Amino acid sequence: MNESGWPDAIDLLHLLAESTGHDSGVRDAGILVAVATRPHVEMLGTVVYATPLKRSAALLHGTVAWRPLHLWNSGLGWGATFMTLARQGFDLDITPWQQMTITDEIMQGELDDIDAVADRLAPFLRIR
Repeated sequence: MNESGWPDAIDLLHLLAESTGHDSGVRDAGILVAVATRPHVEMLGTVVYATPLKRSAALLHGTVAWRPLHLWNSGLGWGATFMTLARQGFDLDITPWQQMTITDEIMQGELDDIDAVADRLAPFLRIR
């Protein structure tokens, strides 16, 4: 876990192994690193995604849309999102059906803006 409390690529691999076993393979390691880096990136000294919800949205979107794995991208994305939000003191009170709907919207390119993803997640966000 990096200093910001968000997972790095190795953390994502550990989460993947816990969730799906060691047979799940990485399709593109560079994309996996980009997914892990995205939530805490800065540009010109400014944090790009300033809230835990937007950082979670960036993590979920990157994992689902960029597909760093051969399989289980959405499972890893949601697992990492739940884990990182919990470490920040939040939960998502969301059903599997609602998760699937958001996942499908991301995969189809209908939900392709981090603010829009965060807006979709916001009604489900709860303080622990």
